[in-house]
Amino acid sequence: MKKRNIRGTLAGVAFLGMLFVATNSTSEAASANLSDINGHWGKDQVEFAIQQGFVDGYPDGTFKPDQNVSRVEFMKLVVDALKFKKNPQTNEWYQPYLDAGIANGLHVAEEFPSDKLNDPISREEMARIAVRATGQSNYDAKKWMYLATSKGIINGMDDAGTLGPDQPTTRAQAVTVIRRIMKIREGASLPTDKYAISSAEIYWHKTNVLSMLPRYFSKIKQNWSFRDDLLTSSAWDGNVACSIDQYVVVDMDDPNDPNRSLVPDDLQVFDPDGFIKEITGSNYILVSQQTTHIKSFPKNTLYISGCYTGIMDRLFDDTGNLKAAGSVYQTAPLGAYIIDQNGRKQFRDPNDFKVSEGDQINKTTYTYQILPKGKLISTNVFPDVFRIGFYGIDANSPVTVYEGFINKEYSE
Repeated sequence: MKKRNIRGTLAGVAFLGMLFVATNSTSEAASANLSDINGHWGKDQVEFAIQQGFVDGYPDGTFKPDQNVSRVEFMKLVVDALKFKKNPQTNEWYQPYLDAGIANGLHVAEEFPSDKLNDPISREEMARIAVRATGQSNYDAKKWMYLATSKGIINGMDDAGTLGPDQPTTRAQAVTVIRRIMKIREGASLPTDKYAISSAEIYWHKTNVLSMLPRYFSKIKQNWSFRDDLLTSSAWDGNVACSIDQYVVVDMDDPNDPNRSLVPDDLQVFDPDGFIKEITGSNYILVSQQTTHIKSFPKNTLYISGCYTGIMDRLFDDTGNLKAAGSVYQTAPLGAYIIDQNGRKQFRDPNDFKVSEGDQINKTTYTYQILPKGKLISTNVFPDVFRIGFYGIDANSPVTVYEGFINKEYSE
């Protein structure tokens, strides 16, 4: 890393002195006298950090728990809290801490540009350092938030599990995360926020099937990862394409599921013959959101069907009998039916729409499946998450993007 003396340019220069270790004789008294942490959600964590000696308050008797922490400031806090060995200090106060972070596997030099070291550290950057500090490696840049939430290092910013990966990290958040790192390194298991884990998985690879459907996808056949590189279907030299925006599992038994808004109130089930069926029992609703992109439609007027994501219906045997509870049923909003000549309601795919030569379109649509809950009957099935492309156009559809294996340990 290119060394650069930024001592005089750091906006938080007054704060830097406070980051250095407080003496044991004064730390307990200092935490008791801070004027701005009473009633703050992070009070206990702030007092712990001060008593441990890896952070201190300000000379005016405040801690400023909601003030942002920079990248190098957070690195210093972690290095000091974990008591990593540091080389003698150079002209740049921060260099020994960056070097210690690199030496102990917390940081890669190129991850923070040398002229951006004093920028506020984002929650995602904090998650990356924190996960590494617990001894876990990862080479997927979008997976850090999922790993951090799965370990209980990071929880949601609200009751809906909002992640805020690009949001800056505050002093209170920083010392809270560091305390959790220390607990994990001591062998503790931390409570987790299931909504945050679900949000983090969607952020990672556009779906939450791992966290919401562990019975079907906690074990991965052939060690596949989720193939989000396969979530786009194209035709006619790329003039027509359909991309999967997200594939979200909603627990309909949980009134607080943050993704409930994706399920329309008039959603109904239909059987293969087009008859309406009442939705009963406990269910998951699987919501596929996709966007069809047309740069310039090259053919005459016709109806096309954009791509969507779903679970391949492999939960039946050759005779049509259920192998396992959780058979996938197609669903549709009430308004997506037509009446045929026999007076029977027939489903009309909401992805089907009319296009004409020269049209330019960006159309987002939703498709749904219902997955009933229940006790597992058989484990000899391999559910797939698949992407269906343009019927009659995309020669590569359907494409399996995630191949699971039913786990008999789950028997709800």
